[in-house]
Amino acid sequence: MKAAAKTGAWQSAVETLECLAALGGEDTAPAKVQQALRRVGRRHPQHRIDLLWERAGPDGGWRYDALVRLPDQRTLSLSVHRDAGRPLPLLGARRWSDGDLLRVNTTVLRVDQAVEKIDRFLDRPELSQRLVDTCLLQAVLEQEPVEVDHEALQSAMDAFRRSHRLYSAAGARAWLAERRLTQVELEALVAVQAAVAGLRQRVVAGRVQACFEADPARFDTAYLAQLRAPNLDVAQATAAALRRDEVDFFLAAQASFLEAAGRGAGNEPVFRALQRGAGAPAWVQALFAAQPGALIGPFEDDQGATVVRLLGIRQARLDATVRAAIEQQLFDEWLQGLRDAADIEWYRGDAC
Repeated sequence: MKAAAKTGAWQSAVETLECLAALGGEDTAPAKVQQALRRVGRRHPQHRIDLLWERAGPDGGWRYDALVRLPDQRTLSLSVHRDAGRPLPLLGARRWSDGDLLRVNTTVLRVDQAVEKIDRFLDRPELSQRLVDTCLLQAVLEQEPVEVDHEALQSAMDAFRRSHRLYSAAGARAWLAERRLTQVELEALVAVQAAVAGLRQRVVAGRVQACFEADPARFDTAYLAQLRAPNLDVAQATAAALRRDEVDFFLAAQASFLEAAGRGAGNEPVFRALQRGAGAPAWVQALFAAQPGALIGPFEDDQGATVVRLLGIRQARLDATVRAAIEQQLFDEWLQGLRDAADIEWYRGDAC
């Protein structure tokens, strides 16, 4: 290694060690240490710096190591620990099998056993796609980090609590205990969500207005009331009675809702708002050709059939709701491109 390269490598290593010594305490969240190391990395762009962390124990603390990857394909492994601490590579030398996933008391669940239980769910595209997307987004954020300031992190935490109805400290503690999570882990989870939100803004920057203006009608919204029936025959009979004015729509919807609840079937809301969308089913498109008050259907699906009463149609304008929908659409299209180009292999564990 040339003298200048050696000097740069040592300087990078020293600054990394200083960062770990200053921030790598057991009470410091991984997101904060990562943020500090990114600043070191920007001063030394020729060296990629990766942070590794490990649980310090049941108290919820953390131990940190850093890898400084040099241009000559060598890597420096750096650690700062208390007197009794062990380096992270040693902590990784576990006595249990790499094929073990979970221990409950004296019973160990192996990866292959777990995958056998959930394999049928992996055939559901929404679940397997989320797992793939997690890997793709993690890789992008490692290569092109998104800085999350305190305000954005607090906003993300507030949104997380609202979405999970964690309105009190006691409720939040119970929620964490039920999921065996610590406050530090929750903050790390929310930090990742905030970083993904920042990445979304980066990906869609400057494209929302043009997408809306290209086809504004695509974002029109239909407001409707729906009446669910257990099968097509019942739905057809109900629709015929409604068209003859023999029954009130909302009384029939109420009766259908209660009947489904009585037999333990899942209930969908009576009132819905649907966007026209490019890939919406034909019956959704039919709503936008109808007049408010029109009765449409029935439409059969895997769970039964639906009769719809159109309440009204709202022409789209580029407000916060439509903007968010376009941003999500553009981000989903970008993610699909990453999926199409990715080399994906599912592991089923080693039963040996």
